[in-house]
Amino acid sequence: MSTISDLASAGSSSAQNNAASQSISANYDLFMSMLTTQLQNQDPLDPLDSAQYTEQLVQYTQVEQQIQQNENLDQLLVQMKTQNASQFVGYIGNEVTALGDKAILADDEAKWTYVAPQDGKVQIEIKNSEGAVVYREEVDIKEGDGTYKWEGTTESGSKAADGVYSISMTMQNELNQPFEVSTNITGVVTEVDFTQGEVVLRLGDLEVPVSDITKVKQV
Repeated sequence: MSTISDLASAGSSSAQNNAASQSISANYDLFMSMLTTQLQNQDPLDPLDSAQYTEQLVQYTQVEQQIQQNENLDQLLVQMKTQNASQFVGYIGNEVTALGDKAILADDEAKWTYVAPQDGKVQIEIKNSEGAVVYREEVDIKEGDGTYKWEGTTESGSKAADGVYSISMTMQNELNQPFEVSTNITGVVTEVDFTQGEVVLRLGDLEVPVSDITKVKQV
């Protein structure tokens, strides 16, 4: 049979999650009932030590205090999330630039911006949403900021369907070692999503973590 001390110890460890804290709160009456029964049925020749009795009460009190602290912390987090939500909603309707390799092909055009660390040739590879390569080419680019536009033409010469496509841009350094050129995407924010842990901005069909945003422009 579980002792009062066992019950309090178990409650202390389980208070780390919400379900357990609810269970501990619900068992308060059980705790007091067990304590009362233990006092009523103690051996008169060997009564319950007052120090032990006090220790058991302290254990349960500490658990309840921890539950209260967790509840207060949860309330604080909710307030912070609400404040952050109002802040991020301000992105809606504005144009943002973010790190990313995806862009939307529409009206025979998809475009990406990039920052090239050097002049040279770059290998372009474009994939569809299923990861299949639909287009490749080699172009010359200059050091600094630039924009690459794709008209939706595939390697077979047909037109790719509208949708989301990703790009990779590969150059070689002076030691002929390949490296990726970082790309950016630009679009107008249509929605803010708070359901994925990190705040995500939607640019039409594109999803961009707010941590990847590098520039915001009022439209």
